[in-house]
Amino acid sequence: MKYADFAQATRHWSLAAPISDAATLRLLAQDLVRSVYPLRTGVRLLGVTVSSFASAPPSVQAALPV
Repeated sequence: MKYADFAQATRHWSLAAPISDAATLRLLAQDLVRSVYPLRTGVRLLGVTVSSFASAPPSVQAALPV
């Protein structure tokens, strides 16, 4: 987060398990921003980084009896 006076603040969280949906990511990002409230001045830049991607587990296709 970069403030109007060019000061910077950094916050980070690490999760125990991967997440797979944008709604959860949005909620986590909102919680991080709330952790710096009340703001001391205006914000000029806000960024969110996502890392340590994990592959989805392989899907198993069920066989139908013939």
